Amino acid sequence: MRFGVVGVLLITFFVLSRKRGWLSRLTEYGLISDLDEFFKGRESLDDDEFYIKYFQDQGIQKEIPIKVRKIFEEQFEADFSRISDKDDFSEDMKFIWGYDSMVDVEIVMALEDEFGIKISDNEAENLKSIHDIVMCICSKQPKPNNPLDRTASTRSDQG
Repeated sequence: MRFGVVGVLLITFFVLSRKRGWLSRLTEYGLISDLDEFFKGRESLDDDEFYIKYFQDQGIQKEIPIKVRKIFEEQFEADFSRISDKDDFSEDMKFIWGYDSMVDVEIVMALEDEFGIKISDNEAENLKSIHDIVMCICSKQPKPNNPLDRTASTRSDQG
């Protein structure tokens, strides 16, 4: 009978540990509770509302901030619908890094994969908010061709 209980515990441990973030699953309720406390009194924003409130007036492509927020939700397995663009991960929200010591690296890798960019270690250290991340990504995106900008085509015609 003892083996049965121990066996069930070992199998449960094995199954849980095979999934990403087993330790964070054990502390997930702590993260959710900390996020709830941090976001207390804030409205939940869907993707469109988040974009309109924080990024539309800056001419940012809609999918960039939405995908960035989604990456945070996937990496932390938590709801970030009440995050603002300026919430500071290095100050006010630094508690989130305690739930998964490698999540910052995983977030950078996910951003690089999602947007086809490279983020240097120095750049990553300076990304303190969703706004910082979005602006970094935008700076690395190819600029659309402006048909009114004749200097680029004139120079290429001369070459």
